[in-house]
Amino acid sequence: MVNLYNLYNFEALFREYLFAEKYSPVSIKNYLSDLRHFLGWFFSIFYPTIDSKKGSIMPQNFSISFFFERLTAETITNYRNYLIYNKIPTKTINRRLSTLRKFCLFSFKQGWLKENLTKKIKNISNFNFSGNKKLSEILSQYQTYLFNQKIEEERIVGCLNDIKEFLNFFLNKKEKTIPF
Repeated sequence: MVNLYNLYNFEALFREYLFAEKYSPVSIKNYLSDLRHFLGWFFSIFYPTIDSKKGSIMPQNFSISFFFERLTAETITNYRNYLIYNKIPTKTINRRLSTLRKFCLFSFKQGWLKENLTKKIKNISNFNFSGNKKLSEILSQYQTYLFNQKIEEERIVGCLNDIKEFLNFFLNKKEKTIPF
């Protein structure tokens, strides 16, 4: 493995991979944009001494082993939590997670990752109840609270699904108001 790597070359390899997989130019553009967003977040966490006043928080050259040693399921969970905490729309979060799945698969095929993290990257659920903005806001706040408490994703999804199922049952079978 190369000790130092230029980000532009790194991105170019991923672009070539996507092109070979026959993705459309628009999809490739979106994948690369989402990858840049993740890398910006990553380097702001793991390289906090980089001067952001120089126009970019990403280092021009970086140790590829440093990067892939820190690209873990936990790192990706932290990134997902960061997106949720900053109230990024669900569709955007899931698109960015899709990019990470594709990038991790590419990196695994290149031999840069020792394991394929693809199966460990789960989308988030959209807990919107059409027409009930207050309920949707309450569930969104609760979801954010659970993520901030570092509750396992599967438990959060299960809990929110149970609440959603109960509320759907209650709203469909009982009065059309929620007693809280």
